[in-house]
Amino acid sequence: MLIESLIRLGKPFVSGGLPPAMILDQVSDIGDVNAKTFLSHVVIAEVDPETNAIAVEWVRWVQVHTEREGKKTKEIAYPDYEHARTAPFVVPVGGSPLHPQGRYGIPAYLFYEKHVEAFRKDVAEVETFLRGRLKRTAAGDLPDPLVDELSERIHEFFKATEFPAKEKAIGLLVLALMNDGSTFRYESQSYAPRTGWEGILAPSFLNASRVIVADLERTVDRFWESKIAEGEEKGRLSGDDAICAFCGATGEVISAYSKAWNWFTTTWVGPLATELSQDRLVEGVALCPGCYKALTYGSRVFDRLTRPMPLSLAREIFAPASSPSGIKQQRMRSAADIPTVYGGVLPLPVLDEWLMDPDERKAFIQKMSKMMGQDQVVFESSRDLHLKTLTGLEMWLPDVDESQEYRLMILYYSGDPSRADIHLRAVIEDIIPSMAKSVHDLVREVFEESEPLRERLLGPDLAERMKESFLSLPSLLAKAYGPAHVWATLASVLHGRPLSRRRFVELAAARLRELTSQYTQKLFDIRQEVLFDLVFSDFLQRYSAKLAAKGAEAPMRPWPEMLELLKGSVDHPPVWKDVQELGFASGYLLREFGKRYFLKANKDYLESRVITFGNQVTPEVVLKYGLMNLKTHAARHRIGVWDLEKLLGSLMAGFLEHKEGLRKDPDGFLAAFWAGYCLNRPDKKSEGAEDDRGF
Repeated sequence: MLIESLIRLGKPFVSGGLPPAMILDQVSDIGDVNAKTFLSHVVIAEVDPETNAIAVEWVRWVQVHTEREGKKTKEIAYPDYEHARTAPFVVPVGGSPLHPQGRYGIPAYLFYEKHVEAFRKDVAEVETFLRGRLKRTAAGDLPDPLVDELSERIHEFFKATEFPAKEKAIGLLVLALMNDGSTFRYESQSYAPRTGWEGILAPSFLNASRVIVADLERTVDRFWESKIAEGEEKGRLSGDDAICAFCGATGEVISAYSKAWNWFTTTWVGPLATELSQDRLVEGVALCPGCYKALTYGSRVFDRLTRPMPLSLAREIFAPASSPSGIKQQRMRSAADIPTVYGGVLPLPVLDEWLMDPDERKAFIQKMSKMMGQDQVVFESSRDLHLKTLTGLEMWLPDVDESQEYRLMILYYSGDPSRADIHLRAVIEDIIPSMAKSVHDLVREVFEESEPLRERLLGPDLAERMKESFLSLPSLLAKAYGPAHVWATLASVLHGRPLSRRRFVELAAARLRELTSQYTQKLFDIRQEVLFDLVFSDFLQRYSAKLAAKGAEAPMRPWPEMLELLKGSVDHPPVWKDVQELGFASGYLLREFGKRYFLKANKDYLESRVITFGNQVTPEVVLKYGLMNLKTHAARHRIGVWDLEKLLGSLMAGFLEHKEGLRKDPDGFLAAFWAGYCLNRPDKKSEGAEDDRGF
């Protein structure tokens, strides 16, 4: 159950030991990509209860850094965390952001352009804005005269203030109430706040000798109070019969249907308990306060561990794997026509007892915080695993060699969480990190060792052409098994379960059949297909031998060994152990004879004599039109084939020996045929140096 996984993810963070500053950074939206827009216009209304004085001023909580790109420089704005965490906020998801939503821990409220327009027109608009939010704020019960005065002063401020024309007029309104129940207090100008526990909101606008200090620990307490209050809106139960649905604790429970996780919302009818009103949803799914906090924290961590899948990979995943033309059309589709797929990798503790140790819990939190930050500079250790190869997501898993106490869960979805419109595409659970690393290393190993094959088929200049696809496990699986099977096969690989070679060969043969109809025009495309088939076959063989719980049937001998075998066939006729080797050798021989035939007849032998009249490459066609007529055409055009006679004879014998295998596996023969045909090329030739028809 996803909600249970989020609770497991969040529990280490709420179990204690984190400084308040780190908690606020992670549970609020101050570090969100769009936060700097709000933090560019922070309006602070300072209220001194001793003098009843009020001051309203505007500050910026962003830091601007200059970065060089080539000969140009550009300015990049980042949130000023030291100030921003003194007034944390959560950007509303779903509903209208113009209206009060949920609960507020402190009086810090986002405002938008329509608010600014209204604030300038009428003080009543400010009062409506404040009263609607104060009644949803912890300790937000202010005297009416004070609210009236604040409204008037804020109205005057916005009337007199124009934000820069190039900037959106959106921001954050903070009520710095300097009373006993507030999270703010005055200190002298020289005061040094405790790192991680306090922060300076701003210098006092009423007294230049003072600063406004925020108590971050109290701010965190207020944040949790507001979150618990959100859960109570959907119901609350107390007593021995009030049982948490996840940890079994009794005493007090609240509803899980709330803003703790925007996927678990009451706007979608599906999961709701029947016949329950909105304030009784606690009777459907109930959480104790501890699990509710963990869910809130876990959902925030989940958001930070979620990445959009690159468009190039999404194109591959949604492409029809049986059709090369369909794949090309998919790659040409606009981004708007392809659904955005999001993915996340969640490390989940195996045992709760493990996190009872403060040192273990601290180490886990540090890894998670490092993972959420995703600053590539900090991932320098060889123990850090780049997850893009395995998942297609730009993420890192730190210290994978020390990760035996947790398992990974990978989740893919599309849709709009703000509307509770979720299309859950895959959930892959219980992945052992060491297994993930082994698969990652295998994918890269296969690619690196495929360089001679890539150069032979595509030429040195184009050897890196398919690198991105070969270094992406989801891309490999999508093409090998089709988009309908990509998630199931990804789960199989990450759990060490065997993969089907037959399904992979069937799709490879289907693509090659489509290309065969335009063989001479599509030879380069055929070479790319052969390259993919041989690389994935190598991956499948190594995976089955090293990582899979049950090994797969061994394919034909490696292609370099097959080429050496065929080159030596002048003196030693080979023996073929299976249909694939027979197909490979047939393709090799027809290519070899085709070179000589082209020099004499100026025609392509395969096109003009074998796959004529709509024929496809099948065992019957190759035998009848290709091999059995070879000596006849050689004699007619006076082509010397003395060095091919023993190979031809062994192939004719092989067709008789493997007659039943050819009937059962024509796809394997076809895929291997084109591999042998395309690999019969001169060594160290770049693409274009050899004529596709024979030279």
